[in-house]
Amino acid sequence: MRCSASWVGVATARPGVAPASGVDHDTALPSTHHRVELDTYAVSRRDDVRPILPTSARRVLDVGCGPGGLGLVLRDLYPTAHLAGVEPEPTHAALARDIFDEVHEGYFPDDLPAGLTPFDLVTLSDVVEHVSDPWAMLRAVGPLLAPGGVVAAAIPNVRHFTVSLPLVLRGRWTYTDEGITARTHLRFFTRETVKELFTSTGYVVERVEMLNGPWDGNPRWRRWKRPTRPAHDLLCQHYGVVTRPR
Repeated sequence: MRCSASWVGVATARPGVAPASGVDHDTALPSTHHRVELDTYAVSRRDDVRPILPTSARRVLDVGCGPGGLGLVLRDLYPTAHLAGVEPEPTHAALARDIFDEVHEGYFPDDLPAGLTPFDLVTLSDVVEHVSDPWAMLRAVGPLLAPGGVVAAAIPNVRHFTVSLPLVLRGRWTYTDEGITARTHLRFFTRETVKELFTSTGYVVERVEMLNGPWDGNPRWRRWKRPTRPAHDLLCQHYGVVTRPR
């Protein structure tokens, strides 16, 4: 699974709270970089997020929906649900309209229309690390949830051994085009700080799943997913978080 500039449509900025809500959208990379990234991500499904999605949903909002990689999975899981997305990159928004019932082109939350019917699921898949104020973003999500609604988020794990070991052993932190240290990432999280992010913004963390580890598709590795094993934080590329408003 990748996290890059591509799907967030940062030809102008990353997804998230609009500038009026406190997120700085003026630090995007050159547009030529983003044109390359747009082509890279367009065909990618987000099946890796399935473990944190609820068994049923009637109304779903995918924040930073990109060209619809997660939308394909949502449509498979919830064939009769109303799927909405918000995406700032026009090319991605146009592609996503083939999958979603409605796509709002612009930034979250300022470019969403007033009076939306509440959602029982809001997804934030590789989104919060791209905004300067993810706390403001999460506070804006709460009012959009129906009673009993949940937030499902996938967030890169900066303790992964490909990041932490070079930093500890060689003093190296290398920015990349995609992945945990993608150049467009403004925030970095561990398991504990992911939980703090949500609890500090009015949510109860119901569970944290380890996503994109060596155990995926390999039964011999599955024992390493047990929370009692200290190595799991070094092997897990993403955390999947399921939360509800407090």
